[in-house]
Amino acid sequence: MPTITEDRLTFDFPGTWVALKYDEPAGFYKQLIDRNFIDIKAVDIVAADSVAGRLVLLEVKDFRGYAVANRRRITSGELAEEVGQKFLHTLSALYLGLRLGQPEFAPLRGYVLPPPEHLDVVLFLEEDTAGLSRIQKQNQRTNRQNLLTKLKTMFKPLKIKVHLYDRASVPARAGWTVA
Repeated sequence: MPTITEDRLTFDFPGTWVALKYDEPAGFYKQLIDRNFIDIKAVDIVAADSVAGRLVLLEVKDFRGYAVANRRRITSGELAEEVGQKFLHTLSALYLGLRLGQPEFAPLRGYVLPPPEHLDVVLFLEEDTAGLSRIQKQNQRTNRQNLLTKLKTMFKPLKIKVHLYDRASVPARAGWTVA
């Protein structure tokens, strides 16, 4: 069972999945892409579900304790743009890594080449919820919904599914869990 820790969160994937921490310091992205190109971004986790035949690119944001500092990023669309860039850059770099025969990507070959029919973008956004007033909770829900709508609008023309989860909302159909 692949397990990946990102920030203060641990993601568990079933044994039938392939999952890797894409932006690992010793990995392809940090060693070849980030070192040689300016402003190239990367998602945190790349996973492939062998049962459903889908590729999942997962960006993790743990904003607990940083609500005020990140509110504008969520409400202005900046976070949606960042996720979009990370997704597109990662998908491009995965292709290049496979083209170069990078061993860390070998298990993903069948999910990237030929291009996958099922491709998901997941923004995992964990925020503070304890101690919020009813109005603050409503504002948070509204901001999350607006963020999801922005992401879906960006990716719909590309026929890519978009999901916005936190620990309390990851459905069983996602296929993975987080603690």
